[in-house]
Amino acid sequence: MEREATEPASPLEGPLVGRRRGPRRIGWGERSDTPPRERTGAADDPGRLRDRATRSMCWVSGFGDEIAPDLANQARSLSRMAIRFVEVRSVGGRNVASFDADEAKRVRDGFAEHGIGICAVASPVGKADVRAPFAAQVESLRGVLRAARILGTSRVRVFSFYVGGDHATHRAEVLRRMAHMAELAADAGCVLLLENERGVYGESPNQCLELLASVDRPSLRFTFDFANFAILGHSTLDAISRLAAYTTHFHVKDATASPPLVVPPGDGEGHIAEILRRASSAGFRGFVSLEPHLRMAGAQPTPSASAFSVAHGALLRILRELGVPHA
Repeated sequence: MEREATEPASPLEGPLVGRRRGPRRIGWGERSDTPPRERTGAADDPGRLRDRATRSMCWVSGFGDEIAPDLANQARSLSRMAIRFVEVRSVGGRNVASFDADEAKRVRDGFAEHGIGICAVASPVGKADVRAPFAAQVESLRGVLRAARILGTSRVRVFSFYVGGDHATHRAEVLRRMAHMAELAADAGCVLLLENERGVYGESPNQCLELLASVDRPSLRFTFDFANFAILGHSTLDAISRLAAYTTHFHVKDATASPPLVVPPGDGEGHIAEILRRASSAGFRGFVSLEPHLRMAGAQPTPSASAFSVAHGALLRILRELGVPHA
């Protein structure tokens, strides 16, 4: 993989996010978890604006369980592809929400032996019916937050609850839940990364924006999933124009709406290259995490090192052709 001679520090080294509320946005170029030495100067300083593109950086990561179920094969494959970060969803068939402290330590140390850091925890929290009791989701989130800190990350992916298509009826309850979850994350020194997903409250760009703006906490940011918008027919270019101020993380997979199909990065309607170009020009410093979901030879998506490698190669080509700094 191409790397600069003097590689910038990973955003894993940045400070944790506090509890302060207010209108300040932490999107491209204004990241709360950017190392302090990168955050000096006023946001509207002309010199700072000119420097943003040269200070941008995309750290490539990926979902290890899309390669293999077990840690050893996940780590070996990521290492062979020179990917230095992993987004942990499941290891050994166990979801991160089920990890106890000892298991989290084993996973952290197992990846560390291969020189791989953990960029985020891809939890299933919020992927539940909003009409079900909230207490179970709260308990799950508390466990995930504890595991995240042991794993060495402050980033936790969450969802915004299934609403059965009835957003108006469930709006107040979803906002109440997300605000409470953001408070729990702030107490733990973590940041929740809301992901757009079919069927949940935050399904469309407008719904995601409404949720993020209404909760309005630094401990709730956005994971932009290209395919999850594209496969539903939403314009990702319109989506990013609305959500850039909150976007601190990307899930990289691509899709077409008709037929609804997940495809390698750059082959679908996610406009991945254009959005990463815009992000880099605006000074984005964060993770682009591969979640390929590819079907090989017509099969259902299953863990596959070869499918992951196809997606990885496609992402690298996009980054290199754009000239986007990456590692």
